[in-house]
Amino acid sequence: MHKNYLKQLSFTLLFSTGALYAQYSTEHYLPPLYTSSSNQSPKDSGFKLHLTTMETSTITVTIKTSSGSTLTTLNISKTSPGEYAIADGGADPAYLFADAVGTTDEDKGLYLTSENKFYVRLEIETQNESQSSTISSKGANGKGQTFYSAHFLQNGFSGNGNSSFVSIMATEDGTTVTITPRSGVYWNSRGNADAWTQSLDKGESYVLGITANEATFDNDIIGTKITADKDIVVNSGSWIGSIGGTSN
Repeated sequence: MHKNYLKQLSFTLLFSTGALYAQYSTEHYLPPLYTSSSNQSPKDSGFKLHLTTMETSTITVTIKTSSGSTLTTLNISKTSPGEYAIADGGADPAYLFADAVGTTDEDKGLYLTSENKFYVRLEIETQNESQSSTISSKGANGKGQTFYSAHFLQNGFSGNGNSSFVSIMATEDGTTVTITPRSGVYWNSRGNADAWTQSLDKGESYVLGITANEATFDNDIIGTKITADKDIVVNSGSWIGSIGGTSN
């Protein structure tokens, strides 16, 4: 129980830092999350969006897929928040969960827009229901052209489902992204590549992933540099990551 709570708390803090004013925006981009673990992947409808606003009158928020098509709309106000459950598989696409690295799942991810400002919070629950977390979107303030990834120090612990990832989502067409890992770092079976580029259009995503079970796992993935010639949004972290080198 204590270990699971620590994992949940740490994952939440990693993604939820930032001043509240930075999270209040007319647009929100949500890149997909990633893990290679089947039993620790999100449960069906394990993603739930919570939308709130400080507007006293009703506003309409549009939730769009990566292609720009409307998935649904929600009407919310200060006294009437909204929520929307998203399936992770089955009949519905896993919009917020990437099943593979690279551009295999480039059509994953969502973005939300409105004429008025609103907050977005994402709840996550895993298949075995022993792990959960929450992510608060940074809104338009989360966009930028230079990022450095952050992850837990796994210290070689090959726990069940422990993995780290970087998820990159473009906000404009014709975006060129450059990934520069630290020397000797393994990402996406690319070996010790010094750097590489990836082209993305608006709403498309590129995912880097690595599991703690891989012999080449290296804590030096921390500090992987991501740059772009146009604004992008980046999520980085560790899925059910642990702090420390043992199961204790």
